Amino acid sequence: MLHTSPIRPQPRGWPWSLGILILIGGYAPESHPAAWDVKPTLGVGARYESNPRMQRRNERDALGTVVNAALDITAATGRTTVILKPKVRLNFYPDKADSDLENDDRYLDLLVEHETAQSVYGLAASYSDVSIRTSELADTGGPGAPPPGNDSGALLFVDQTRELWSVTPSWRYQLSARNVVLASASYSEVTFSKETEVTNLFDYKSSDAVLSLQHMLSEADSVSIELTAAGFKSETPSSGLVNETTSYGANASFTHAFSDTLDVTAQVGSEKSTFDVTGFFPDEATGNPLTDLNPFFPTPKFMCTDPPDQAFLPFNFVPCTRSDSDTNLLYGISLNKSTERANMNISLDRSIYPNSRGSTVVQDTLRFFWRQNFSARWSGTLSLNAYQQTDVGELTDRERDFFRADLTLQWQWTKRWYFRGRYAFVRDNQKDNIRAIFSNGSADNQLVYVGIEYRGLGLK
Repeated sequence: MLHTSPIRPQPRGWPWSLGILILIGGYAPESHPAAWDVKPTLGVGARYESNPRMQRRNERDALGTVVNAALDITAATGRTTVILKPKVRLNFYPDKADSDLENDDRYLDLLVEHETAQSVYGLAASYSDVSIRTSELADTGGPGAPPPGNDSGALLFVDQTRELWSVTPSWRYQLSARNVVLASASYSEVTFSKETEVTNLFDYKSSDAVLSLQHMLSEADSVSIELTAAGFKSETPSSGLVNETTSYGANASFTHAFSDTLDVTAQVGSEKSTFDVTGFFPDEATGNPLTDLNPFFPTPKFMCTDPPDQAFLPFNFVPCTRSDSDTNLLYGISLNKSTERANMNISLDRSIYPNSRGSTVVQDTLRFFWRQNFSARWSGTLSLNAYQQTDVGELTDRERDFFRADLTLQWQWTKRWYFRGRYAFVRDNQKDNIRAIFSNGSADNQLVYVGIEYRGLGLK
């Protein structure tokens, strides 16, 4: 599962995804022409934030303009469907002191599905080039935008960008009337711009594979057994630090449908992670006060000597590789309720996520989502996302607590034009084992957005 080839920066832009779309469009098993549907979206609004840089002290607010432009392109040829979603987000701030908040965020999502009599083949790919602030704490729920915190970096704000690309093939096979086999794999790479080396952010690769069997016990009940495997590799060449982690797990889930509008799913399992960290480590007996508490802090490569060079270094050092393993209990429970005018989802789960701090993390997450159509023109959503992260294993004792509340109201005054108002509150608290003022403590941010949006009905 581990990928040992060196990390190479991917080309900025979307040519690789467009190439996939062209190849798939050229290979259509059906002889009849594709049916196309193109839906454009354009939005502009004003955004105010009380603490956009998530600073612990010396907070400074900012008022700016946000422009969103997106296309939803669908091509269908009988049993094959291709969906392409490019999006850009442009941020403008009139005050030159806020120029560090400006960035052109770019997203591209691609989904391909092909159905046969018993199987569904899928391919999902995504690309994004966004600011660190966008990837960490900014808008969520847009095309290509990942949930905040799954790729958590330092609390310190830096004017840099994160580039992510991933590909996920999948296969669904109807084994019998009551049994379904699901298989999927994914691979992704994350790289950060390197205008400065003070960010303590690590490029990484991650991969995983999932194989599951779903069995229908009755019309209301189903069970699933799932096997998982994952690989993670994080490295920063300038520091000589490398973390390689492999994980294997299994879990089982049970779903009960109380009615056509209400169902509950419970899941339990475990995952064992084994990791090897290569880099600079101080002697545990004598110690180095600068790095003793944090083996993931980037340190010049020449300071890692094995065997130790006592004539050069003033401390005693252990070998430059440490190995450890950790087994975590994973769980999940979710409730889904849907009616003609409302949708609600509540979930609580524990998962393992890759992390740009140079390790994988155990994350306990509580989510709540509610969407309500008040009338033909008025609608609203309320979402809550709270989680706690801890590093896998005992090489570090970093912790992160995150909370976000998001309320959106929308008014449709014509078929194509919408007015949207939004309020969000974010709290991010980190306890790091680096004794530095910018790495520990809590920060809050409040966001208010007011804007208009145009949604095309589709160009066929």
